[in-house]
Amino acid sequence: MKRNINLWNGIDKITIMLFLVLVIMGWFNIYAAVYNEEHTKILDFSQRYGKQFIWILASIVIAIFVVIIDNRFYFFFSWFIYGAVMLFLVFVLLFGNEINGAKSWFEFGGLSLQPSEFAKFATALALAGYLNARRQDLTRIRVIVPAAAIIIFPAFLIALQPDMGSAVVFFALFIVLFREGMSPYIFISGLLMIILFFLTLIVNNLYLTVTLIVLSIVLVWFSTRKWKLCLAGSAIFLINVIVIYLLNRYILKGLNTELIIFISLIFAGVAYAFYFYNKKAVTVLVIYLFLVGSILFINSVDYTVNNLLKPHQKERVDIVLGLKSDLHGKGYNVNQSIISIGSGGFAGKGFLQGTQTKFKFVPAQSTDFVFCTVGEEWGFLGSFIVIGIYIILFLRLILLAERQRSVFSRVYGYGVVSILFTHFFINIGMAIGIVPVIGIPLPFFSYGGSSLWGFTILLFIFLRLDASRTEYLV
Repeated sequence: MKRNINLWNGIDKITIMLFLVLVIMGWFNIYAAVYNEEHTKILDFSQRYGKQFIWILASIVIAIFVVIIDNRFYFFFSWFIYGAVMLFLVFVLLFGNEINGAKSWFEFGGLSLQPSEFAKFATALALAGYLNARRQDLTRIRVIVPAAAIIIFPAFLIALQPDMGSAVVFFALFIVLFREGMSPYIFISGLLMIILFFLTLIVNNLYLTVTLIVLSIVLVWFSTRKWKLCLAGSAIFLINVIVIYLLNRYILKGLNTELIIFISLIFAGVAYAFYFYNKKAVTVLVIYLFLVGSILFINSVDYTVNNLLKPHQKERVDIVLGLKSDLHGKGYNVNQSIISIGSGGFAGKGFLQGTQTKFKFVPAQSTDFVFCTVGEEWGFLGSFIVIGIYIILFLRLILLAERQRSVFSRVYGYGVVSILFTHFFINIGMAIGIVPVIGIPLPFFSYGGSSLWGFTILLFIFLRLDASRTEYLV
């Protein structure tokens, strides 16, 4: 009894309150999004809003169960939980049901479960267990590689379903690695890869390659302040371009312009390193490797887009980037969502008064596009309040993570924040048209049992760890 009283005193009640507020607000928005005049009762279990009430009650039971379990269970069994969920991800590929083109679900009678939603907390637990054992020594490659593998493996299995939206979320856990000591150069390189990916889709590859070469020359000058070094490197590169171009024109006759530049860059780099081997220009080497890697990445983007993304996913990316306009096809959902949010004005049209919502103009409005119901019926004011609640929740979780005494609890806490924030940013970004539609729910808000239960377990494991933060785990 004393332990239970101490547990209740130690658990963070502010986070629980924010959780309940979001869940209840989400429930009412689901009711508004799929309101049926023939089934007006919010507890009508034949409708989505009635079913969501069952999922909410079940999530509260799950939360209580998660909290009363000894906190050491999550530490000692983190790898077992991770392994079990990975098996489920394999089994769903073999025996799962296909819904909307993705083999992501198990069906048990009338209940559908999506293992990928539970893989998020399992991966966060495994990552916390690994970094706790390694004492966060993320300055070594031999520590970084296994940590990255823990994150990438479930993302790979989920991508095979294929569910690219859920797979993307796992990469948010690299933020945790950065927080725990991973080199900022690796983290920044990842961000630059994302930027280069979208730039490659917008800008001609040749223009982008030339721009990167010029930028690299400027960076070399800024880092060394030796203009002779820059001129020598540029001269060696240009000579190589001319030689390889002439060879290609009269002998090889099979190289395109980008390949000529890349080969020239390789030969120029070798010649440059040989000539200036005693100059100890480590910074120049880093810039050169970055340039070569960037050009390789640019030329691999076309393959990625054309072979890994499905046609409808590629079209959605093109629509977001402004390369294509399809208001009645692939861009219909986003266009109607933006219209719904914009029509709400400052204070909204009122509960159950949204015309876009009432006449079902926005597909998936209770799941992926639930935020447009907030924008239309509650307006700017309501949207501001909902976003504000999420931001308060994230800040609160960061505060809780920072006060942890064990590496395990701190890493897991930042994993929770990273996953929830990524869902929040992408889902609302989809609704307002700044992020491609990849189909992921708004935490605690969107309709669905699997997502609500997965997020609940994710959050309340951390609250359980925080409630016992004064105890020594290892």
